[in-house]
Amino acid sequence: KEKYERLMCEVHSLESEKQALASELEKAQVDPTKGCSVAIKRKLEKVEESLARARSETRKHQQMYRQAEQEAQKCKVLERKIQDLKHAKVALIKKQREDAARHKEFTNQKTREIQALKRKEKNADKKISKMEA
Repeated sequence: KEKYERLMCEVHSLESEKQALASELEKAQVDPTKGCSVAIKRKLEKVEESLARARSETRKHQQMYRQAEQEAQKCKVLERKIQDLKHAKVALIKKQREDAARHKEFTNQKTREIQALKRKEKNADKKISKMEA
C-alpha cells in the first residue's frame, strides 16, 4: 500500500514535470533563442519513459492489491464456514450424547419392567404351586 502511494506521488510529479517540459519545448520551438529544443525533447522523452514505467508499476500494484483483497475475502468466507462447521459439530455431539442418554434410560426402564414382570410371574408360579400342593 505504501509503495502504491509512493508510485502515485511519483506519477503526479512526473506528469507535472512533463507538462512543464512540454510548455518549455513549445516556447523553445516558437522562439529558438530561449533554449535548445533538442535537449528539452530528450529530457521530455526521459520523463515520458519514467512516467510510463511508473504508471505500469502503479497498475501492477493496483492489480496485486485487488487480488490480495479478493484473497482476504475468500479467507473470511472460509473462516466463517469453518466456524459454522465447528458449531454444527458441537451441536451434533450434544445431540448424540442426548440420544445415547435417552436410549440408556429407555433400556434401563425396559430392564426394570422385565424384572418386575419376572417377579410377578415368579410370585404367580409360587401361588399356583401352593394351590396345587
